[in-house]
Amino acid sequence: YPDNEAVIDPFLKKDFDILINLCGKDCLVLDYILGLSKARFKVSPQLENDAFADFILRFSNPGPQDAAVILKKVREYLAGMQKA
Repeated sequence: YPDNEAVIDPFLKKDFDILINLCGKDCLVLDYILGLSKARFKVSPQLENDAFADFILRFSNPGPQDAAVILKKVREYLAGMQKA
């Protein structure tokens, strides 16, 4: 269980439309948050454990991605969905 439950528990109870994981590397706390979040749609870069994401971003260069690269990819997909 993550150390800072006073911050994480209220966050988990919020009813988000979309939750985007901008961390480009595996992190047990983020797995916990993605797994228990009430968000309706969860987006994450492809990681070792991506079982909690509804939409997985794959990149041509494998390995950890930085948040700016992940966010750029999310924007590309959202723009494409908006046109459809």
